Amino acid sequence: MDMVAPITRKITPMNIPNLTEEKVKKILRKMKNKKAAGPDELKPELYKTIANDKKCLEIVTKCLQNETEEKNKPEKWKKSKTKMIKKVKKPTLKDLRPIALTNASYKISMVLMKDEIEEHLERNMEMKEHKQGSQKEEE
Repeated sequence: MDMVAPITRKITPMNIPNLTEEKVKKILRKMKNKKAAGPDELKPELYKTIANDKKCLEIVTKCLQNETEEKNKPEKWKKSKTKMIKKVKKPTLKDLRPIALTNASYKISMVLMKDEIEEHLERNMEMKEHKQGSQKEEE
């Protein structure tokens, strides 16, 4: 069975998102502490500290907005650091699973984009038909 339903009506084109300091601050505060850093070695705690300073938050928001508008993304965002995580106490090679660590700035940008896309789909009333997972019950 095909899980993708055809879109029968025209969706308004999505504009380049306008990121606000409030949106960025919300994402930064949700980041989990004590997570491994990506290749740039910057941990989420640093970004959470940035969210508490008005001038730093303004600069980070402007940087993220600039990256949103740029066609070519930073080379550092295209790299990850792979770690092997043990699944059992004395693992063999088959008992390890890889995890790719990416830069926190990349993760922040992708969460912002995901949120903007979801908001756009909701404005165009396309989310309820195609949303999976934590779907709200309709009345």
